[in-house]
Amino acid sequence: MKNLLILITIMLVGGCNKTPTLEESVVGEYEAEVDGQKRKDVYLENGVREWYVNGRRSFTTKWSIVDGEIHVNYNNGWEEVYRINKDNSITWIAKIVDGKRDVVPKEWLHTYKKIK
Repeated sequence: MKNLLILITIMLVGGCNKTPTLEESVVGEYEAEVDGQKRKDVYLENGVREWYVNGRRSFTTKWSIVDGEIHVNYNNGWEEVYRINKDNSITWIAKIVDGKRDVVPKEWLHTYKKIK
């Protein structure tokens, strides 16, 4: 009986793994081919996004989760909005310019696959 209680306790403790937050699940690297360029976005835990084009870092921005979406803020009145897809990829779906949100044109829609 004592062994059974120990086994149950171990199973309960092992089953109590913490579910990652949305922010934690977004952290990682994403890639897409856009207009013949290999693009990579790296979302860091500290809220910084690094953007690479053809293997060279172009610039960094800040990112956050707002209403279940990724918002990338460029500090110039411009934000990009990404949808988080069920397969862990992300798709650029909207832009916010000076507080006004607009859907991006179809030709701007890009889906980045999570690679790490």
